[in-house]
Amino acid sequence: MLKGLDKEIDYLRDTKTHYWVAFLGSFGGSIGIILSNISLPLKLIMTIIGFTSSIVYFMNYFKKGVMIERRINFLKKKGD
Repeated sequence: MLKGLDKEIDYLRDTKTHYWVAFLGSFGGSIGIILSNISLPLKLIMTIIGFTSSIVYFMNYFKKGVMIERRINFLKKKGD
C-alpha cells in the first residue's frame, strides 16, 4: 500500500510540473500576442483565451501541491 502511495506522489509531482510548464507557456504566449502585430479583435480574443488558460493551469498547479502534502502527511502518520 505504501509503495502505491509513493508512486502516486511521483505521478502528482510530475503532473504538477506539467501544469507549471503549461502555465508559463500560455502566459508567455499571451504576452507575445499582446506585443505582436495582429489585428486588435483577434489579439483580444487570443489574449483572453491565453490568460484564462494560464489561470486554470496555475490553480491546478496549487491543487496538486495540496494533494501531494496530504499524501506525505498520510505516509508520515503511517510511519509513526
